[in-house]
This record gives sequence, C-alpha cells and structure tokens, in this order.
Amino acid sequence: MTKFEPHAELDAALQELAGILVSDEDVDSTLSRITHLAVACIEGADFCGVSLVVEGMKGKEIKTVGATSEIAAEVDLVQYEVGEG
Repeated sequence: MTKFEPHAELDAALQELAGILVSDEDVDSTLSRITHLAVACIEGADFCGVSLVVEGMKGKEIKTVGATSEIAAEVDLVQYEVGEG
C-alpha cells in the first residue's frame, strides 16, 4: 500500500518550476511554461497569462505573454483598453 501524499502534485510542480527557472529558455518560453503549470496546479483556474510593461513606440505599453489560451489574451486586451484588471 502506498502512502497518500496530499501535496505530491504540488511538490512535483514546484520541482518543475525550479527546473524552469534555471533553464536556458528565453523569457517568453519560460513564462509560458510557468503559466501552464499554474493552470494545472491551481484549482478552478481555466487560463492564465502574464502582463508585462514594456517600452514601445508610444512609450510604455502593456503586453500579454505566456497566455495559456486566446481567451486569456483577449481578456487582457479588454482590461488594457478599459484601464482595469
């Protein structure tokens, strides 16, 4: 009989996260892996994305990276347009 480990999935996710953080991937790939991991680990999370403030042609702009779905990216765009979120 195996011992029940209620946090085994979280432990595995944290180990994967540690590996991601020390990898040689670019920022977009790293953030994408982290957001997908977050959706897998957070009960009730259907999608996820990361908003970054970057210098653009018109000054500072907000962009979404690592979105786990088009829904996440679209929700972020609406939030940026209305200045909420």
